[in-house]
Amino acid sequence: ASATLHDLARLHDECGRVEESDDSDLTGVFEDIARTEKSLIMNGWIALSECQPLLSLVDIDLGAAQQLVRRLHGQLISFFLAFVDVCHTYIGQDPEEVRNAIAALLGVSRLAPAEIDSFAQLTWRGLYGLILVRMGRHLEVKVIGKVWGAARDMFTSCAAATDLVPHPELIKATRNAAQAVITHYSFIGGQRLAHFFRD
Repeated sequence: ASATLHDLARLHDECGRVEESDDSDLTGVFEDIARTEKSLIMNGWIALSECQPLLSLVDIDLGAAQQLVRRLHGQLISFFLAFVDVCHTYIGQDPEEVRNAIAALLGVSRLAPAEIDSFAQLTWRGLYGLILVRMGRHLEVKVIGKVWGAARDMFTSCAAATDLVPHPELIKATRNAAQAVITHYSFIGGQRLAHFFRD
């Protein structure tokens, strides 16, 4: 999760560079978006790949194999919830408060809380907000399902692999995070427009 959070912070910096420059070329930002999304997906694949050898160690013990799959499931949820936490933190919402509303995911640990909390200190950038919305939608619609599908494929030898499906609350949380960011974007845009017409 740390590498993904680092990439998200770097993407914010790139958005700042674009917003502050006279150059309206967004090619660099689009490349950074693609790189960040690819990195996020790759970090998920790497985590899965690193867990696969463990299954061969516990494969003969059904209980241990099921426990490994359950923990992997929990870690995947935590990994994707880190993005959800970033979205809520960036717009000034308390991610713990948001998590408490997701009762089914309460037992899942929060990854890299200090790094996620640092997103509260970042300057609001509309372009970055829109990027988070786009990434959240991409995660919701494509990435989360693909990562869980890969997990099922990697652990087919384990009977518990059939339990490796994305939790509906995770998908809902990802959608809600993107919606919260676009709502905040609209609110800030409305405030700026009101100030423009008032002055």
